Amino acid sequence: MRNERIICGLIFLCCLPLEALCAYLAFETIGEIVSLLYFIAAALNLPLAVLAWKKPLIGAIACIVLAAAIVPYQLVLAKRLVDVQAEATRIVAFAYSTKGDTGSFPSDLRSYSFANPSVARFFQKYTRFRNSDGFQLVYRIGTVSTSHWYSTEGGWGYAPD
Repeated sequence: MRNERIICGLIFLCCLPLEALCAYLAFETIGEIVSLLYFIAAALNLPLAVLAWKKPLIGAIACIVLAAAIVPYQLVLAKRLVDVQAEATRIVAFAYSTKGDTGSFPSDLRSYSFANPSVARFFQKYTRFRNSDGFQLVYRIGTVSTSHWYSTEGGWGYAPD
């Protein structure tokens, strides 16, 4: 029974930080409401830990199931966040380079060649401002209701829901 508790404790020590990290990442990838729900789900580990003290195998299995419900999808979205943000940085650099060469920002992204074409579908819009002296690039990660953006007027931004 002692060894089972130690193994169960190690499982909790591995899963809980991952779940908390994924709940934090969910704010950036799918919004504040889902992030809050993930934090609440991660908090379920507390009653599971009490259960694990009496029934280590059941507690460990429940902890792993909870982690399996949260962690894999958020890790996929975290990778997407890194990839899309890197592409957004390249697009912004392209826009400023175009302005340096031509005197105005590009009217669209047709002449931009994506370094990572698989992320192109996550870019929602590119808008050059009417006076040609600014632009806004809007993109999403996990859901269309959350938007990240870059604007010449305010820099980088994010609206979680």
